[in-house]
Amino acid sequence: MNRKQKLAHLEAWYNQEMIGLYNYVIFRVTDELAADEIVATVCERAIKRIDQYDPKRGSFTAWMFGIARNVVVDYFRDRDRQISEISLESLPDIQGRGDTPEEQFIQAERYKQIILLLVHLTETEREVMGLRYGSEFKYQEIAAAMEISIDHVSVLLHRALGKLRDVLNEKEANHEPGPV
Repeated sequence: MNRKQKLAHLEAWYNQEMIGLYNYVIFRVTDELAADEIVATVCERAIKRIDQYDPKRGSFTAWMFGIARNVVVDYFRDRDRQISEISLESLPDIQGRGDTPEEQFIQAERYKQIILLLVHLTETEREVMGLRYGSEFKYQEIAAAMEISIDHVSVLLHRALGKLRDVLNEKEANHEPGPV
């Protein structure tokens, strides 16, 4: 594949898969302006480094998400930010997937509910949740993107979901308002 073909591939990928990448970034940073900047940076880096993409080493999606993961890490390191408590109203406009506008809306609302609880997870757990539920990656794709085993992905997701379930149960027991 020459540079021109790779750039055409990037454009086609962008038109079909950018929602997943954007949702992943939103899961990680929970800030719309930061997410927009990060996605723009990912696209810039992909264009500059398009010659480094090798289809023999993995899928184009894995390559793009590898770039996104690095940009998100840079974001947290450079700005020394951590996810803090956030409100439902402060969440960015997340895009859901679905065949109908209703399905897209329902999925976007579910994403928002999950994001509210992410403060209770470790960085790695937030990442695996973002890839699984923000980007709808399969376990194999998550393992490839994070460079860990499929079994480790399963354990991380199981622990993260258990923590979220415990937080929800605690909120319910204390009659606190929270995501449902």
